Amino acid sequence: MQADVGWVEQELNEVRGDCRVLKEERDEARADYALLLESSTAVADNLREDIRQLRSQLEAERADRAQLETQLAELQAQLATLTADRAASQAELRSQLAAERTSRQQLQTELASTRKELAKLKENPPPATAQNPAAEVKLPDAADLLNQLKKANGKKFTASLQDVEKILESLGVEES
Repeated sequence: MQADVGWVEQELNEVRGDCRVLKEERDEARADYALLLESSTAVADNLREDIRQLRSQLEAERADRAQLETQLAELQAQLATLTADRAASQAELRSQLAAERTSRQQLQTELASTRKELAKLKENPPPATAQNPAAEVKLPDAADLLNQLKKANGKKFTASLQDVEKILESLGVEES
């Protein structure tokens, strides 16, 4: 019995040693758990902060995108307006070009016609009297002319009414 008691005490001591080791391992596990809990809390807090920052960045990016979409819509409207204006300007310029071409064609036709007339005139020039007709001069009747000449020349003037009539006749002036 004593041997059994010795053996039980030895077993009891071993169990007590094992309990101490288990308690130490438990304490170490609790300390590791506390450190792990503290570390995971810090990691979780860091992750929450990262998520908050990313959400903030996402909202900023969405706001920027909305602003860019608004600017894009404005630019597209301006482009549409400019395109319509350009089309209208092109149509107007095409119309003006067509009018200018028509006018040019008319001028070329007139030029060709004028050149033909000039060539005909060069081939068959008109007589000298037709080119430079004498200006028609209206003179007073012979008696009035004689009186004017006598006044202008004084007593030394010796022409008669018949002389003045002959002069007028030679000039081809009819008496009125």
